[in-house]
Amino acid sequence: MYYRGLPHPEHRRYYNNARYTESQDRAPWTRPDIGKYELNDKLANNVILKKESDSNYVRGKVGEWVCHNFCPFVDDNPATPPSHHYKAVGGTGPGLSVLFSADGIHWDFIQEEKIFTDGAFYSLNVPFWSSVEECYVLYFRSGKDVNDSSYRWISRTTSPDFINWNKPHR
Repeated sequence: MYYRGLPHPEHRRYYNNARYTESQDRAPWTRPDIGKYELNDKLANNVILKKESDSNYVRGKVGEWVCHNFCPFVDDNPATPPSHHYKAVGGTGPGLSVLFSADGIHWDFIQEEKIFTDGAFYSLNVPFWSSVEECYVLYFRSGKDVNDSSYRWISRTTSPDFINWNKPHR
């Protein structure tokens, strides 16, 4: 299971992180010591991605801004190489990025360019492989103007390769 963590109550807004926990039968849950990021002066924790400052984006640091709405999944596409067995989307202000992982713990960008910059990505954006459609599907938060009013909206898009996405349907 993946979830968003907050390392300290006074850092609620800025210093969120993505964490990993596991269970063989849904109870009990175990938080493995991944030892990847320091948290509250300790390396023994289950943090897999960490936002390390209150800047929205630092080029090349995967955990900087994708933690807020990080949404991973196991890629069931039969053509997926083992190094991309897990995929995820995440991102806020600058746009939505795509990530990959071989083990679900160590993540990297598939590409530096954002797949979308026109949207309100502060909510959970949900990607998955659709075996029925034989493509990736992504539902994400967007906006729509109707009769001179702006509304929160959910958009849907598809992709053959998790990089090139079709024009979203709003």
